[in-house]
Amino acid sequence: MRRLLLLNRNHIGDALFTLPAIAALRAALPQTVIVNATPRALAPLFSTNRHINRVWERDSLTFGNEIRFMTRVRRAHFDGVILFPTSSTLFGIYSLLSGAGIRVGFDNPPVRPYLTHPVPVREDRHHADDTLELVRSILPVTGSFAMELPIDEEWERAWNPILNGVIPHRERPVIGLNPGSTMARKCWPADRWAALARETWREGFQPVLFGGPCDREIVDQVLSLCPELPSLHNRLTLPGLAVALRHCSAFVSGDTGPMHLSVAVGTPVVALHGPTDPNRTGPYGGRSVAIHHPETPAMDAIGVQEVLGAVNRMAVPDPDTSKTQTPV
Repeated sequence: MRRLLLLNRNHIGDALFTLPAIAALRAALPQTVIVNATPRALAPLFSTNRHINRVWERDSLTFGNEIRFMTRVRRAHFDGVILFPTSSTLFGIYSLLSGAGIRVGFDNPPVRPYLTHPVPVREDRHHADDTLELVRSILPVTGSFAMELPIDEEWERAWNPILNGVIPHRERPVIGLNPGSTMARKCWPADRWAALARETWREGFQPVLFGGPCDREIVDQVLSLCPELPSLHNRLTLPGLAVALRHCSAFVSGDTGPMHLSVAVGTPVVALHGPTDPNRTGPYGGRSVAIHHPETPAMDAIGVQEVLGAVNRMAVPDPDTSKTQTPV
């Protein structure tokens, strides 16, 4: 296969789940030109990836943009296309118009007619392993592959001065706290985040609040209860977020994109799962612990002290370099 197009996903966590598959593709196809098409906002997730030859940035969904993208795909003469989204008819059309003889994707009705290699979706494995299965359906790939995001030195130079200006007491290990989510049922209560911030400070850490534009309400609630808490809310680009996460000794979050990004940059993670299954969407490898009570699948079933205990375990440097995942 000379040229391979990857049609990637639209959200941070989902896009990061494709990194092991991309590493597997490069291991099996060392000479193939791999082009990764991704939304412009997520391009930094792939710009430092040594397994990718080119990153195509997709613009917002307008008729004109889609026609231009279809034309670009058609003219590139790809031999194969992998569709990472599970049910995008539009991506199915892209793959067909590419003229590629190999078109791989998940076996769901919206895309099935466009695929030469439909792959069943299984509910008993992690989403990252689903994407690996797409690769294994066409290539003899064995072994495991990590979800890794290298940090660009330019990102460090640009963001370190800003982080130093926001985060006091840098002599203390930094614990990132990420209370927000695009789904309210995946949010831990604000009063518990505030209590965790106070407890981590007493334990000798420097807690720092994280959050994006959609997290304003819960961030304000936490800050009203703990006004002295340093906050990076809505101050970071995606590269800035990656740098900030890399400087944390541990990161506490619900099932969110920043949690998965923390794993990818190598920071220990304490993941809080209520309605979502960590076996499907939990931290993928790395040094991590997923707190989940399946018998009571609600976020308020998780206590402050059990999270604090996990933070203490994760924030201490691991003498075992294997850094295996720990379920709770």
